[in-house]
Amino acid sequence: MRRDTRRESSRELRAPAGLGGWLVVVATVSVSSACLSDRARPAPPQLTITLSPATVHSPDTLRGTVRATDQDGIDSLWLDLEGVNIIGWDGLLDPEFDSPFAILIPKGRSPGTEVSLTLRARDVTGFSSALDTFVTVIP
Repeated sequence: MRRDTRRESSRELRAPAGLGGWLVVVATVSVSSACLSDRARPAPPQLTITLSPATVHSPDTLRGTVRATDQDGIDSLWLDLEGVNIIGWDGLLDPEFDSPFAILIPKGRSPGTEVSLTLRARDVTGFSSALDTFVTVIP
């Protein structure tokens, strides 16, 4: 009597495949549920500039506060006056950074002129952001 080896070999293959199918389902459910979690995603720093007051004379000193927040930590910040870097800070890798500043507004600006300010920041993962604003020169 001759044995049919094809049947035995196909049965041997089916048993592990059935178990493997369960593993694939469990792995798929695990990966899918991980994508639905409410974990934070990498993002650039959130920036704020507070000016006190929002108008200046020429010459004058512009005072304010800069603030940056980032869950990964702040690496560096820079404050530019009309495209020229005036102040730089080390964020010390903290998730929140606040600092007052004072910038000299040069003499010779006409009343009504807008003086631009740009706050730039980079977090520890390399994401960067910028926030632009301006102050108006008054007589």
